[in-house]
Amino acid sequence: MKTLRKHHLFVIGALSLLFLLLRFAPMLLGQTLYFGDNFSLLVPGKLFTVSWLKQGIIPLWNPTIFGGIPWIGDVSQFVFYPSTLFFLFFSPGVALNLTVVSHLLITSIGMFLLALQFSNKKPLAVLAGLLWMLSTQVSGSVNNLATLQSLVWLPWVIVAGMQLVSNSRWLLAFGLIVLLQLMGGYPQHVLYSVLTAGLFSAVAAWHDSDMTWKQWILRWLMAGTWAVSISAFVWMPFVQATLASTRMEQNTQQAVSGSLNPLMLIKAIFPYFFDKPSAGMKWGPAWNGQPNVVLYVTWVGLFALVASLKRFSKKEMWPWVFAVLAGGTLLFSLGSYLPGFETLYQLVPVFKIARYPSMLLIITNLVLILWMIQELPKVRLQKQHWQFVSRMGAFVLFAGVFGWVINALYADWLWNTLNQISQHRLAASPFHTPARDEVIFSVIGLNVITASLGFITALWALRNKKWWLLVVVMAVDILVHTQGMFFFADTAIYEQKQQPMFAQQLSDPQYRVLTRNSNKPYTDFGTYWEALVVRAPFSDSFIDAEELNTEAGLIRLQQGYTPNWNMVYDISAVHGYTTLLPADYAQTWQRDAEPNINFIDRVDLDNPQLAAWSAKYYLVDTWFEVSEALPETLVAQQDHWQLYELPAQPRFRSGNNEEIIVSALTETPNTIALTVENPNNAAVLVVADRYDADWQVIRNSERVKLLNLGGQRAVALESGTNQIEFRYAPQWWYYGLFVSALAAMLASGYLLRKQYARH
Repeated sequence: MKTLRKHHLFVIGALSLLFLLLRFAPMLLGQTLYFGDNFSLLVPGKLFTVSWLKQGIIPLWNPTIFGGIPWIGDVSQFVFYPSTLFFLFFSPGVALNLTVVSHLLITSIGMFLLALQFSNKKPLAVLAGLLWMLSTQVSGSVNNLATLQSLVWLPWVIVAGMQLVSNSRWLLAFGLIVLLQLMGGYPQHVLYSVLTAGLFSAVAAWHDSDMTWKQWILRWLMAGTWAVSISAFVWMPFVQATLASTRMEQNTQQAVSGSLNPLMLIKAIFPYFFDKPSAGMKWGPAWNGQPNVVLYVTWVGLFALVASLKRFSKKEMWPWVFAVLAGGTLLFSLGSYLPGFETLYQLVPVFKIARYPSMLLIITNLVLILWMIQELPKVRLQKQHWQFVSRMGAFVLFAGVFGWVINALYADWLWNTLNQISQHRLAASPFHTPARDEVIFSVIGLNVITASLGFITALWALRNKKWWLLVVVMAVDILVHTQGMFFFADTAIYEQKQQPMFAQQLSDPQYRVLTRNSNKPYTDFGTYWEALVVRAPFSDSFIDAEELNTEAGLIRLQQGYTPNWNMVYDISAVHGYTTLLPADYAQTWQRDAEPNINFIDRVDLDNPQLAAWSAKYYLVDTWFEVSEALPETLVAQQDHWQLYELPAQPRFRSGNNEEIIVSALTETPNTIALTVENPNNAAVLVVADRYDADWQVIRNSERVKLLNLGGQRAVALESGTNQIEFRYAPQWWYYGLFVSALAAMLASGYLLRKQYARH
């Protein structure tokens, strides 16, 4: 790192911030991002967490969904990750903006430092930072804070891993960076990062240093031990929660969901060829896929990579490493499209727990950028080659402009002409219509125009070695071609209402709610996101220009506590949406052959488990068409909302329905205290909360056994008065805290000893 100069850090920071301001300009006008898991899972989770932190309580358990889940075990909601501070001190929309921008800056600087290991040209290292920050994979992760918070540390982990070869002082840094990445919320990224860092470090040790293999193995064993130890308080409760979740029961089809359709590789050339979420366009194999660009390193980047294939030499190790790693990860990302891949998933336990083979594209993307900046200075364009390539680019640009203008001015004529040329196959297609094809031609036309314009300009800068111009042009190119994945709304969409709807009924600690917007198809957040990215003329989506301006439907779902906004108001529901769904609870409601991963199956209103789990209320949004029979008892109505009553047993009750009197109830996420008068000598007190062995119970100042009664908690009662306190004590978290604290103390002692030795 001796070649690093401070002013280059300033340059990468300033340029990164400039491009972030261009990308997220609406944030300066009081807007924020909304889409997918951020709105329906992660921001509500952060608000639940900080509401208790403000009261001086660390929420280790979340009692508001699924009858209670171990909150400290859900790594995607990890309480201690630094971004929690943003939500603690700022409004939710502002906190989300700060989290996104700060993490993108972090990853840009990390990629800059990594690129310096492979290029001695500082402008190209800056280019690598910008291209990675604006890349397809990083941009796609912005809509899920857990993936963003983990992915941004990928280049930092690799930098630390490579530095271990020459400098043992990076041992501590490596462990702390891995800790931050794991705390960020997506352990799959940690696995890929560490494996990539190990590979890069091994190549560096073998090819670029005099380190022996024994020295390398010893140093990595030390680094791994330190990383595992310091992060024990994160991964130990996570492993415990994972082993008890439906992730362990998912079938191969669920595990390989998110495989990359080979046809989607065309998007490496035309990023919005199949779909552009902000335009409401989906087409072809992207119809059921995630709204992502897959891969794009600009046309000049592709040109440099293709040109490098002719220059491969046995003397140069890194191009071979980059080519094999990029090709291997890209091939693996095809997942279920590869023969025999599902068998591989069944044989390797880690694959069974993980999902989305195409997640490996993060490595493909990073490697292609590093490979590209190594090859750009080697590109030599002779005059005749420059003329040929530039003329081809100009021809494509002219064709794109011509086609886009014709489509804009004479869309009907163009469609009818193409229909005649295709012998009326367009008209016979069940998908292609004039309205749809007008949008498709427009999006692809703009793709061609911007990509070819960027290609010609960047190629001129490359030929004339105008490195800073090349940096700006390529960064603008990739910014334009990944911008279509973002949706903005006023920060008020994340604000909490002072008086939640039907608060008087739903705040009753004795009962829970089931909301129709989480229980019926076509009424939940997932359907809203699909309707958002596939709008007219591609579907009969209810999201139109008015909805895009007002977000009325989105706000309506939020007001209906869908699916996790109930936790923001401390309202308990029998359902929810989570990263790790407890398998025992999922089994209670399971109606399909295979369990769900993130939520329970649809619940019929005559399901007797509703009464057992104290679900007294059913919240219905009549804005959606209601065709099924609803309960007879209507408790309350507000606008289009209706609250119905279901027959339900109290949450605190005796085992055989003997009369007991519950009083002095106080509750936090980690404790429940109550007084139970037992005049009829009831045998047990049942608490309709999910049983977990880490809950302890104290009755009349004496520790007693917590019973498991049909998946619910129970405790034996004495006659007369029973003072009962339940305490959540997650043992594996405490064990992890001990290991991490011990590791931190040993590391501190080591540093102090070295400091003392110097003096």
